Amino acid sequence: MAPARKAPPRKTRAPGGRARLIAHDVNNLLTAISGAAELILARGGDPATIEDAREIAAAAARAAALVGRLLATGGGARAEPRAIALGPAIGALAPLLGRLLGSRIRLVLALEEPGPMVRIDPAELDRVLVNLAVNARKAMEAGGEFRLRTGEATLARPRGTIPPGRYATIEAADTGCGMAPALLPRIFAPHFTTRAGEGGHGIGLAGVQAIVREAGGFIGVASEPGHGTRFCIHLPCEELPGEPAGPGRTALLVEDEPAVGRVAALALRKQGWVVHVAESAESVLANLDRLARPDVLVSDLALPGLDGPTLVRRLRERWPGLPAILASGYVDEKARLGLAAEKIIFLAKPYRLASLLSAVSAAAGAVAATTS
Repeated sequence: MAPARKAPPRKTRAPGGRARLIAHDVNNLLTAISGAAELILARGGDPATIEDAREIAAAAARAAALVGRLLATGGGARAEPRAIALGPAIGALAPLLGRLLGSRIRLVLALEEPGPMVRIDPAELDRVLVNLAVNARKAMEAGGEFRLRTGEATLARPRGTIPPGRYATIEAADTGCGMAPALLPRIFAPHFTTRAGEGGHGIGLAGVQAIVREAGGFIGVASEPGHGTRFCIHLPCEELPGEPAGPGRTALLVEDEPAVGRVAALALRKQGWVVHVAESAESVLANLDRLARPDVLVSDLALPGLDGPTLVRRLRERWPGLPAILASGYVDEKARLGLAAEKIIFLAKPYRLASLLSAVSAAAGAVAATTS
């Protein structure tokens, strides 16, 4: 009789219930899907292939947002701000906005491509735009036009409550019925609505303001009866580091999902990193004597057997102060604070390859700055 096969080690999971575990696995797959689409776009090719790759990337982004919203319904999600380009983010949402507005309202886009970068949770940005579109639709029952425009503004001195600085701007304007001046100071107040008899609950614009404020931004409104309404959002501009690696800089990449490991390694190598790839913490530790100290460790948090935090601790016993980034589709607030206390950077999955490169550059650069 053949000996019984030993079961493979189970992944160490963050606590929080079955839904969170599924979210982690789904976000892992979405990271691989969106990463592969980005690599196709970077290589170029015939227009049909490029368009297909863009559709794949957009679908992965929408799926990631859906996972976040499903978790939020159960009280298990928190905002995951990341650096995004406004133009592509709004453009990807345009088909949904068009369907939401209906056939009698024309959606007009004036988007800078790729446009300014901002740091915000993409799903929260979607919520802002969907709420503004819903309000515009209600103001244009007979039809009209809803315009979205992006741009940049550099303020040398304060403008109202907005301090000086460089901002990305989003303007959302409709040609609807408008509002009386007396109503404007109250529209962001929780539970204030001009349509209480039509089922309005007054939560939408209050939520929009809360999301914008959480992203460090500001929102204002201008309107008058018969001349439509215009919202203007200012969000602080964000610049991605994205600088190439210095000569011979190495990254140790530990990822048990081969598809994720492949696209992450390709992206890092394109930036000049020398990448050593492993599929488990045990394989890294078994070959430790043959490894030189890497400049940065990038690992999945929930690995089979030994998990990511344990691997970081073991490696730091040998290489004190090793910069470390742990990625996961879900980590609760307590675990996130624990990682921060150990000076471990958390990278939410699914991540954009640009976000991975930015985190790696920041982690390695911070150590270089302290040792120079």
